[in-house]
Amino acid sequence: MEGGWFMEVARGDEETGGFSLRETQPELSVSHLHGPATIRAVFAPLLAEHEQLRSLLRCLVIAQSASARATIVQTLRDFLLGHDATERAVLYEALRVDARTRAAVREATEGHEALEAALGTLAVATLARTDEVESHLADFRQRLTVHLLGEEHRLYPLALRTLGVEECVRLVARFRDARSASHGRNLPWAE
Repeated sequence: MEGGWFMEVARGDEETGGFSLRETQPELSVSHLHGPATIRAVFAPLLAEHEQLRSLLRCLVIAQSASARATIVQTLRDFLLGHDATERAVLYEALRVDARTRAAVREATEGHEALEAALGTLAVATLARTDEVESHLADFRQRLTVHLLGEEHRLYPLALRTLGVEECVRLVARFRDARSASHGRNLPWAE
């Protein structure tokens, strides 16, 4: 994931929790035709789920007891796997067929897989209460941060640019409907 189409992470920036980001391929930056407001409006359910993942991560970081961490890791795992599976099946599949987005989807998919593996390793360490929990948590935190920012600042704008607003709205509606069917009203954007 490092050095890919998403962003590079550099240690030492205290404002971002020890990480700073810089784009590695600025030619793929956000289109001026579809600015941040359009992205927020079109991808609102996905962005709300990203915020839920960030909230769960914050809870995990500040959790004091091993049992609390184990519970949060399981909640985070269930939520992340459901989000990822639906996002891949709906948005990634639509983007995979376009030659202009295929490489970006491949890297994002690899990011999902690495993120899920890192969370699995963190879950095992948390349940076993090993000394490596903190290092696994730091690895997962970095991967999640970079992945979410990559989707929000690169993949979603790329989707808007290649598929158009109307198609993205249809895809996000399919994502929302699929997530509602599997999770009901326990979603951050459900009313």
